[in-house]
Amino acid sequence: MRRGFTLLETVFAGIYEPALGPYAPDSKWYEDVSDQVPPFDPDEATRLAAEYEATHGEPISFEFSIPVGLAEVEDSAQVVKEQLGAVGIEVEIRDDAGHRLLPGQNGEICLRGPKVTQGYWNDPEKTAAAFFGDWFRTGDVGYLDEDGYLYLVDRVKDMIDSGGVKVYPKDIEEIAVTHPAVREVAVFGIPDEKWGETPVAAIVLRERDSVAAEDLREWINARVAATYQRLARVIVMDEFPRNAAGKTLKRELRAPFWKGRESTI
Repeated sequence: MRRGFTLLETVFAGIYEPALGPYAPDSKWYEDVSDQVPPFDPDEATRLAAEYEATHGEPISFEFSIPVGLAEVEDSAQVVKEQLGAVGIEVEIRDDAGHRLLPGQNGEICLRGPKVTQGYWNDPEKTAAAFFGDWFRTGDVGYLDEDGYLYLVDRVKDMIDSGGVKVYPKDIEEIAVTHPAVREVAVFGIPDEKWGETPVAAIVLRERDSVAAEDLREWINARVAATYQRLARVIVMDEFPRNAAGKTLKRELRAPFWKGRESTI
């Protein structure tokens, strides 16, 4: 029987050596693999498959796949110039209730196909929350144009619900970061008695004390496209909290403002 796996190249390189256990090749072999990631050489995959068969006595095949999470959008006007249907993945945009949206309408990017995850291991509750029927919810906001091209907008979990209006932090961040004194910016929502939630911006300056927080707030608010995008406040920080991969942890920025509340929206 031939075993088959669909893996991201980096995941493959990370798990293959320990999977072989006592049959694992020497460290030079692993360094050779790591040097190939990314991109991964198809000839290397063939060699590794042969090596696995020699040590385990059965054949194996590998199919390398693209990530289905489409997060970390650097530009809200960025277009994914690739129709995912061409690689066996169907794409739809759906609203909060799971209804399909029309071209040009923002909603959650949902995927379906043989390369898409079937759910969480031994966790039916999380699996149910991650799907609309058989459509996987990526957690990314975007829209399709009339030609089927996918535009990425933001992350669902980062979206701010202000008075029933969806505010996308990226729209504000892209303006704030154009200020010459700003090095980094992270926009998130905090509780508001009137609107439920209102946007604020945490900002790291290129040079400390080069501009006052209130001056920055006024500068940004004068340039945003809509009144609901105006910041309630600006918080100047030395650095942002980050995960091991260096990504800003907005949940840690939000946490102090939502402490003790039943809902964090």
